[in-house]
Amino acid sequence: MTSLYRDRITEKEFDELFDVAHGLWYKQKKRRDRCVEQLETIGVKALGPILYVVECDAAQDEESQEDYDNFNQACLEAVKRIGKPALPILEKCIEEDDANICVNAFAQEAVFEVPGLDEKERKKVCKHRECMKQEIEGETIYTCLICEKVMKEGEWG
Repeated sequence: MTSLYRDRITEKEFDELFDVAHGLWYKQKKRRDRCVEQLETIGVKALGPILYVVECDAAQDEESQEDYDNFNQACLEAVKRIGKPALPILEKCIEEDDANICVNAFAQEAVFEVPGLDEKERKKVCKHRECMKQEIEGETIYTCLICEKVMKEGEWG
């Protein structure tokens, strides 16, 4: 996973980009928007620091759900603006077994957001990497946390 963050980028560039990416946590929307614009301008090199921020910060105890939702939306907006060059890197993140679970789920969601797939298209292409197990009336079912498809035992896992 680390190599995805550091490909073709110097330590200094990474630190500078990380500072901008970390700004996606700002409470003020204008400051978040400025960071999104900066990351969009930088392009695919900004993707590593965005994923690093997701890995570091999304797992922390959030003071409020609204703050987390704003952060997540700002991250997704930055990735959408970077656009299709980001897709191969995001797809690698989905496949990485040792990737942080936050990065796996974020990358899978972003893969849908970048080309703007609707719910029906999501269900066709989702790899269901993050599913929640439930017992309903004695039957085990799995609900994908990304596309929300409901599957029975044997259809997933």
